[in-house]
Amino acid sequence: MTPPSIKELNATLYEYNFLTILQGSPLGCLYKAVSREDNTDVLIAIVARDSDGEKWLGKAGAVHDVRHEALLPVYDCGKAGEYIYAIIKYPDGETLASLMGKGPCPMRSALRYIVGAVAPLELARRRYILPRHLHPENIFVTPADTLSFSLVDMPELPDFHYTLAPELRNHPEDEPTAASVIYTLGSLLATLILGKPYPDPTDPEDLPADFVETYPELAQLLEHATADAPEVRISSLSELASKLMALNLPDEVYEPRKQSRMAKHAPAPGNRLLSAAAAGNAPEAPVLRAGSDAGSSVPSYRSPMERELERRKVKDNTTFYLAPVLVLLLLFGAAAVIAKFSDKSPASKKEAAVAAAPKTERGADTATHPHPAPVEPSHEDDTPAPTATDTDDVSGSPFDTHTPDDDDTTTPAEPKRPDTQAEPSATDEDGNANLPPPAIPSGMVNWLASGSEGLLLKQSSTLAPAASYGPEIAVNNNSADDGAVSVALPADGKPAWWSATFKAEAVKLVSRVVIYGGGDRSKAGKLTKFSVELTLADGRKISKNFLAEGYALEGWEMWSLPKPVAVRSIRITSLTKKGIIVLREVEAYGPPQ
Repeated sequence: MTPPSIKELNATLYEYNFLTILQGSPLGCLYKAVSREDNTDVLIAIVARDSDGEKWLGKAGAVHDVRHEALLPVYDCGKAGEYIYAIIKYPDGETLASLMGKGPCPMRSALRYIVGAVAPLELARRRYILPRHLHPENIFVTPADTLSFSLVDMPELPDFHYTLAPELRNHPEDEPTAASVIYTLGSLLATLILGKPYPDPTDPEDLPADFVETYPELAQLLEHATADAPEVRISSLSELASKLMALNLPDEVYEPRKQSRMAKHAPAPGNRLLSAAAAGNAPEAPVLRAGSDAGSSVPSYRSPMERELERRKVKDNTTFYLAPVLVLLLLFGAAAVIAKFSDKSPASKKEAAVAAAPKTERGADTATHPHPAPVEPSHEDDTPAPTATDTDDVSGSPFDTHTPDDDDTTTPAEPKRPDTQAEPSATDEDGNANLPPPAIPSGMVNWLASGSEGLLLKQSSTLAPAASYGPEIAVNNNSADDGAVSVALPADGKPAWWSATFKAEAVKLVSRVVIYGGGDRSKAGKLTKFSVELTLADGRKISKNFLAEGYALEGWEMWSLPKPVAVRSIRITSLTKKGIIVLREVEAYGPPQ
């Protein structure tokens, strides 16, 4: 696009006084301006109002939410007349291009600059807003001797195309990636240290031979970071930072040695074998690697071509050795599947029914507390007696059904554990203790919320005074810091229980049940192994066991049903004969009725 004039922009964006144009290209322009409101200097990037400009505006808006001390914040962005703009904080200090114009930079300082730029770029990568091209004119050296830059794509200048990754040079429509940013950082580091562009398109040779001999680890890292093929480069920004910080570079300026006339025309060490092969002759004495039997002082160095060939060789060898192993694994897997489907025993059918039970959600910590097969509790039922259809076969339903025996007061069997595994206790940490409440889809109603009509609350024997620990405490919308809990104790030799029953005319559709444990809010103890039982409108009962491994519930547990069901009552029962029920809150969510 043609750069708009200062006069035109002052008339379009009248809140700012445009002073001068800093950069210009067909893709956009960068101006220095002053805010008329508070008289502060700002950078204003201008692009054309077309499809590419709309995409650029979306990225500028996303950059507004990324905060880091090394990033220049975006104050505002939008559309004005024929243009799209972004208002960016004006940086302090000189540009990196100005610093490069003064000659080579001390190695340790250059290393510190690049390492400091990795953290904000890694933050941007996680937000999927990587800059397309960080060139020296868009990077600034602050008075604190650190780098500062913007994630907004600035105008690209041909003088600095050597810092742009080859894949973006050849395919301008491609999006930037971590590999393209790693290429740019490697190019900037080498240019700062050498005092000249790297890779230099006018100089086909690799790094200077004396540089490779003096700093072999740094030379290898630079060629690794600036390899032409993205897949050959350093794999991630964090790996680049760790490799850079592992370097022990002197705080000195690199000064190339004076070379003889013959040495000037000799190929760099990494190209000697390739140069000889191109001439049709093998070298009389190949380049020795460090640690060779000849005791050569030539440091370890591999050109990108050598590294790529070695990578392909390793890949081919891996495929050769792994192929038979994969075939054997496939055969064993097929045999196991055939054996599983050919087993028609009752035990297999029972295992399949257990596997099809509704899954229990535990936030993000399901691996910490695996749920074994349900162990049904014994309890005293306070809900209406089930109808005669309770004994019907409901194996075709989407739920596991169970009608507990009210007269059975034996202690449920504990799940078996390996002899080498320690038995968890009620003091063990619950993985959901510090998690935020579970996400509930919008529009869902909590039928147990305080004030719900037609709700009868009961529990087994409680602590005194009952007003502080009664069943209604669990539906009073307690907060995380509220010390009030419902506490139910065992009674009549049977486990403790808590229940909420809807009146017959107020049966509710429920799809999720959330139980918040009381943690250590009660001196009587904590909530450990328990079950949740739903009595349906037709008299059937479905249940699910929680914390069968023995952990104490500090946070929350959630039971998500495959589809909403009409529920008459909800009952929470301890799975141990002497266990207690300590509840901070119970929630039952379902669609509005």
